[in-house]
Amino acid sequence: MCMQKDNHGTPHPKHRSRRYRMMRNRIIIVTSSVLVICLLTMGLAALLQNLHPKTAASSGSGSSVSASSAKAETKSSQITILGTGDDLIHSSIYKSCATSSGGYDFRPVYKQIKSNVSAANVAFVNQETVMAPSVGALSGYPCFNSPTQVGDALVDTGFDVISQGNNHMLDMGQKGLLATLDYWKSKKGIQVVGAYRNQADLDNIRIVEKNGIKTAWIGVVEMTNDISLPSDSPMKIVYTSQRDEIKKLITKARSLADVVVVSAHWGEEDQYTLSDTEKKLGQDMVDWGADVILGNHPHVLQQLTTLTRKSDGAVCPVMYAFGNLISTQRKSQNLVSGQLTVTYKKDEKGKVTFSGMKFKPSVTYYEAGGQNVHVVMLKDFSNAMAQKSRTWEITSGEFTPNYAKKVVNKSIPQKYQDWT
Repeated sequence: MCMQKDNHGTPHPKHRSRRYRMMRNRIIIVTSSVLVICLLTMGLAALLQNLHPKTAASSGSGSSVSASSAKAETKSSQITILGTGDDLIHSSIYKSCATSSGGYDFRPVYKQIKSNVSAANVAFVNQETVMAPSVGALSGYPCFNSPTQVGDALVDTGFDVISQGNNHMLDMGQKGLLATLDYWKSKKGIQVVGAYRNQADLDNIRIVEKNGIKTAWIGVVEMTNDISLPSDSPMKIVYTSQRDEIKKLITKARSLADVVVVSAHWGEEDQYTLSDTEKKLGQDMVDWGADVILGNHPHVLQQLTTLTRKSDGAVCPVMYAFGNLISTQRKSQNLVSGQLTVTYKKDEKGKVTFSGMKFKPSVTYYEAGGQNVHVVMLKDFSNAMAQKSRTWEITSGEFTPNYAKKVVNKSIPQKYQDWT
């Protein structure tokens, strides 16, 4: 039966009271149930907060989670940059690394430094010799040409940035240098400085980013043993005499990265004393924006120091020369070297600053005929090893651990030495 309605479509009064009472009862029941559930939920939440305060805090509002994520993104970070000396592959080295299958395996040469190199976020080495067997026969001093397996071993060791900018870069002419660059191009993630295919390649500053910190890399060369590129060559080499070009490159790199690193192949061979040209150019490059200078060429361990940038007071590490990472040179002084690790930190505001450096000394060890040639950490180099080395015989017993330590102490301040 249809319920009677008034003119506004509302149920007639005599039929409303019973229905309202039913609706009211239902509302009371539902409200009471909701109230009980809310009280139980609040009690449970309080219990959970007491038992697991970290979990309860992490389940806050969306805005709180976003703030936490933003804070995580801006937290401080750091990187380590490792540099080392000339990888100078004499013929005795590649001959001693020949395998029975007709190839070469240079990995044992770097085995003892692999953990140190691999641990760095970015690791640098100067590859003193070109690797162009497709262009000419393998050779040693005075015009070097090495097997490409040298590069394979350097990559396996953990090096990321390679300098091909040095006085031997044109030993096999332009073709040899191009063949070497082609080899490196086949290695994923490897950056090469010091030798450039053309102007566009030179302008393409090498950037390596690790832990949110960008490093830019540039390579400059003092000379190329009186060998020049053909006059019509598109290839580019930046010489230390080209001050305007160096300043332009550093300025550009400064705009692209947090840390600017310059590989400088400069100085006088077998000399511990720095030239005025080195010292002036070093300070100028720092003032132009370079943060780290990694020097090579003299084949001896030169001074490790810091320079201060005039514009902002930044402290900038400078290793004027590492000496040889590996070689079979005959003089004791040419066999002492090491690996420098520089640390940079990025604070919560995004500012990146130098925070310290450590130098691990090493020596080259080899026996008669260049056999068993490898890098040895100086802390592990014993008198017994020294007496077995070919250098002991050549130098009439001069090459000892104590001799090597004296070389290190002369060039590396005690506060930077790392004997771990």
